[in-house]
Amino acid sequence: MNLGLAYSGLGRLNSALDAFDRALALDRRSARAVTYRGNTQYRLGRMEAAEASYRRALELTPDAAVLERLQRVLVHLEDLRLQREAEAEQQRLDAGAAGDTTEQGGGRP
Repeated sequence: MNLGLAYSGLGRLNSALDAFDRALALDRRSARAVTYRGNTQYRLGRMEAAEASYRRALELTPDAAVLERLQRVLVHLEDLRLQREAEAEQQRLDAGAAGDTTEQGGGRP
């Protein structure tokens, strides 16, 4: 796990992810390794994978402070997902409105 932290600190996120996966191969119940893997997945933009890792860490950790932090992270991820969906919907609506304007004018003066 220390190797994963070192790689993460150097910005070598794919190597860090591999190191955390190796740590988990040795101890599948390591809440810390699962959490660090989730953090790395988040930094790589793999939000769904990060969420799955954080949910797994919630199942594994008995530490109330860690549970609270993980729950806040999951709320944040849900907010990000909803924001992305709203932005995509707005882009779809904007594209549709632009098409309507072009069709209404018919391209004639």
